[in-house]
Amino acid sequence: MADLTIDLSKISKEAIFSDIDREFSYFISNIDKRYEVALAALLVSYTTMAGNVCLYLPSFAGKALKDVVVDTECNLLLPELEQWTKILRNSRAVGKPNDFVPMILDKSGRLYLQRYWYYEDMLARKIKDKIAIALEPSYKPYNDPFISFLLDTLFPSNFSSDLLPKESLSKNNIKTETLSCQSELDWQKAAAAASLINYFTVISGGPGTGKTTTIAKILIALCILEAKNGQKLSAAVTAPTGKAAARLMESINNAVEKVVPILETFSFALEKKSDLFIEELSPTLEKIANLPKTAVNNLMAKDLGGLNNLLKETIPTEAHTIHRLLGYKHGSTFFRHNKDNPLPYDLVIVDESSMADLPLMSKLFDALSPKSRIILLGDNNQLSSVESGAVLGDICSGPDGFTKEFADKIKSMGSGFESILSSSIPNTSLPLIANSIVMLKKSFRFDEKSGIGALSSLVNGGKSKQAIELLVDGQYRDVRFIDLSVEQNNINSLIEYIAVEEYRKSLKASNPQEAFDLLTQFRILTPIRKGQGGLEEINRYIDNKLAGRYGTLYNGLPVIVKRNDYGLNLYNGDIGIFLKEKDGGLKVFFQGQSGFRKFMPGRLPEHEIAYTLTVHKSQGSEFDRVLLVIPDSKSPVLTREMLYTGITRAKKEVVIMASKDSITRMVENPIKRYSGLTEALWGSANSLSTILFSDKVMLTKIINSPENNSKT
Repeated sequence: MADLTIDLSKISKEAIFSDIDREFSYFISNIDKRYEVALAALLVSYTTMAGNVCLYLPSFAGKALKDVVVDTECNLLLPELEQWTKILRNSRAVGKPNDFVPMILDKSGRLYLQRYWYYEDMLARKIKDKIAIALEPSYKPYNDPFISFLLDTLFPSNFSSDLLPKESLSKNNIKTETLSCQSELDWQKAAAAASLINYFTVISGGPGTGKTTTIAKILIALCILEAKNGQKLSAAVTAPTGKAAARLMESINNAVEKVVPILETFSFALEKKSDLFIEELSPTLEKIANLPKTAVNNLMAKDLGGLNNLLKETIPTEAHTIHRLLGYKHGSTFFRHNKDNPLPYDLVIVDESSMADLPLMSKLFDALSPKSRIILLGDNNQLSSVESGAVLGDICSGPDGFTKEFADKIKSMGSGFESILSSSIPNTSLPLIANSIVMLKKSFRFDEKSGIGALSSLVNGGKSKQAIELLVDGQYRDVRFIDLSVEQNNINSLIEYIAVEEYRKSLKASNPQEAFDLLTQFRILTPIRKGQGGLEEINRYIDNKLAGRYGTLYNGLPVIVKRNDYGLNLYNGDIGIFLKEKDGGLKVFFQGQSGFRKFMPGRLPEHEIAYTLTVHKSQGSEFDRVLLVIPDSKSPVLTREMLYTGITRAKKEVVIMASKDSITRMVENPIKRYSGLTEALWGSANSLSTILFSDKVMLTKIINSPENNSKT
């Protein structure tokens, strides 16, 4: 047996391990003094704090530490799998799933900290419980012809706009191209249909695929259907960050304003009972048209006054962070809402779900009432949460498609599904969770002429050679590439040339709205904080150029909050701008859902200059133009998801400042995180969790990261 004291002392010198890792290992050694157990404790603590949910023993066993963990040259040889597993299974410090001991080892060789096994197990069970509701004998789904009419109205796709009353189109300023015929399946409509059946739904898609528009229409549909049944829908809108929550609420309100006139137009046509219109739109309209007037009274009346009032009373006016929604308790990892005090909502909508870590997501699901719906929105190809887990990615890791039984249900819920949905049924059998996941495939922002769309697709597909060719060729007007292998010594000069004059415009802003509008036109992003090309150096350089010296406060200076302040309702990631008031004094303005709020500079929680953001902090935001600075580094944070997320923050133009080698490394380095959630939801046959991690594990220490400020 190896000498525990000598080996652990040697490992303790490795900078990759924190005091928490070492202390946990020593704590376990007091329970079981065997070297293999204490070593496992050290590694499971490290991997969990590095963003994983567990330590996957088959990927570590029998290898040198330096071959499975980055940033170390330690040659320590880890125990062989069979020996290591046998010792752990016979240890008092290690138990089976459901045991209450410090570490849990499952049958697949995943070793968990007990708390994280509990989080993963609870989330998987809660998701399965939601899926099972639709299978209960007592379950009564929305099931009348009105649903088909509603979906066909909200998602018009297979009719000619010439059939619609011109006076109503003109009155409501509806563009006929919005109502044009589509020959392919409308996945937004399929997502809405699935959401009306399911109590757990995931709607995932890249930028511009219409996730917000879809959820707004789903909200409207559920409001109408509940009202038709004599009930009032109670809904909550939430996101991991305040910025993302506010942006979602604004987008929902804008989408609702656009949708209501379309409903008015269709109800006008229906009231006139145009036989041609009814035949073209959907056979189910014939049934609706023959219903008594009271069946659609106040909901589909010509002026839609009833519907407008219904939506105003029902659709939330404010979105909250998940922490605030659950009821954050200062100094505690617990929340006011839980299974014993569930959230009082029929529907919970979560945006930017990829940013939510495993502990937080499990606590949200634990706080849902048994019969409440939950819809997760997000892009499963974006960066995962800063803390442990890749929940959205794990949930979406199975094959695309619906079961035949579910596809048949969808077919009955509107036009346009009949012949196309059958092609989405794979030859192999699927678990029921497949019916809860809808991928929006069509981008309405990036067409075939968009370089941003083409580049992000290549990056997401792991096609490094083609991505480099696109960047170098310069064939797209919305993508520019500056090769740092040539311009390495000119980073600051290039940043000054590209960015300083962009930001100088904001110094002249005279009111909060103008200042925030200017700030959303352009932003610098970088994956790292320190060193050349890092956030701190770029911010310091730009601040010096604009203010004359670093640290001066002046009109137009943007800042980002780094620590939550629940008393001020300011949260990690919130953006503020210094502006002069009429008396000449400086205040810091923050954009909220109900307008702007201002604070004395001295009252702000910890913050920093925000000319440059890390890519992590930019999630949930969009800018017209982006300068993405990628230092020539082999840091493990430079991943495919980091590059994809940075590129897709730009709506109109992205300038990428990087070496070709850095781009290649990022595209070929997808994030790898250990988890058992995919297997728990999809089954071992569809699980990717045991095959993604056969190569060297690129683990990033995050426990002390400035990005890591949320409490779970």
